[in-house]
Amino acid sequence: MPILMPNSRYRSVGGIVFGGGIALITALTGCATLWDGFGAANPQSCVVTPSLCSAEEYCNPATNQCEIADGGSMPPDSGVDLGELPTKWALVPSGTTVDLRGVWGASSSDAWIVGDAGTILNWNGSTWSSTTSPTAMDLYAIWGTDWKSIFAVGNQGVIVRYNGSQWKSQNSPRPVSLRGVWGLNQDEVWAVGLGGWIFKGGFGNNWSVQLSPTTEDLHAVWGVSENNLWAVGGSQTVVRNTGSGWYIEGTGANSTQNGLWGVNKSNIWSAGTLGSVRFWDGSSWKDLAVNSDVTRSVLYVYGTDASHIWMTGERGLLLFFDGAQWSKLPTGTTSDLNGIVLVGANDLWMVGSHGTILHQTL
Repeated sequence: MPILMPNSRYRSVGGIVFGGGIALITALTGCATLWDGFGAANPQSCVVTPSLCSAEEYCNPATNQCEIADGGSMPPDSGVDLGELPTKWALVPSGTTVDLRGVWGASSSDAWIVGDAGTILNWNGSTWSSTTSPTAMDLYAIWGTDWKSIFAVGNQGVIVRYNGSQWKSQNSPRPVSLRGVWGLNQDEVWAVGLGGWIFKGGFGNNWSVQLSPTTEDLHAVWGVSENNLWAVGGSQTVVRNTGSGWYIEGTGANSTQNGLWGVNKSNIWSAGTLGSVRFWDGSSWKDLAVNSDVTRSVLYVYGTDASHIWMTGERGLLLFFDGAQWSKLPTGTTSDLNGIVLVGANDLWMVGSHGTILHQTL
């Protein structure tokens, strides 16, 4: 067994430990490590060098190591009413009182919000303003690839697309209410809705029905590739497509899953009613003790990597996962929060009922 000299500094490079004039072969694997004795500025610490961690990992400040997310847990409730705490969120005028349902952005000066009565708002970097909508139906979800390829879906099977200059209606295969939309690119886009309906289409206006294994309402869709697609909905229904069609991955309690997002095929979160928050670890779904407030449902799940995941919900609910644990954050509102997105590097937007728009600079 190698002997490490006390008070010496060591670093691991390709499995060889250097320090104190000796080189020892070790069985070290994984990410770079900040060893005891290293200074706070050591570049092998992921706190100092965040780029050491991949998108699937988070930097654990307790160990200074990159670690794989495990779904996370919530610390004990402090009992403090978050409504009484100061918030970093600023209320931004929307110019409307209708419920806003979804938000997506291409850049810090180009973001979009959709909502009831066909409402479509655009952010130009300084103000939100209404833009011409091709529908009067409620719009529930929005997703895009870039500034000239954006899709929104809603009631009565409505599908609208932005081409860089205007929003246009697309042909919908069925007049069913759609609740979620997501895609791999502008030509491979999926929409899901009430009654278990699943559509596939894209920029070419060629939407078609895909065979669904359920009649439960589906509220959200997300995926990694065409061979790894997921959708969630009522009765904790999870449907999956691994390339040979959609099938039921699982069902559960009476809770409805409203939101879905993942880092990769082995790290996926969903959440919904009755305090339900679930995590897919690559082999099975497990329930997480994250949302103890069973009276406030999670309505949307979104993230950028394994250490930045948000869940928004009823009456101002906001949960955040830093890669190690979940926390409940104050929002300064009692509106239902229906969506959240990070636009650019620093602009975080949330939207909700009664025309609510909140902004935070990270």
